[in-house]
Amino acid sequence: MFGGGPSPLADPETLARAKELLLLGRSIDLVAEQIGFARADSFAWAFLREVGIRPGAWRTANGGVLRPRICGVFRSPPRRRRLHRPDDKPMPRYKR
Repeated sequence: MFGGGPSPLADPETLARAKELLLLGRSIDLVAEQIGFARADSFAWAFLREVGIRPGAWRTANGGVLRPRICGVFRSPPRRRRLHRPDDKPMPRYKR
């Protein structure tokens, strides 16, 4: 929205609270909700405008706690191709 008021991060106390929550390891979505933003990307842009760096990068640079994601962080090892010959050679790949 053009011509809107200042972002909620313009207040120094709100910015300090956002930084504190980021250092505690809260997700950017949760921090945005607790600070008063409707969406996490609008919070990230406001944080970038005020601080000069994205919230995740700021947390990493300042030694914040990084909690691993529940899904998608650890990958299983790649599967080995099946062996079909007695001499243990892998199956040939056919070009289409």
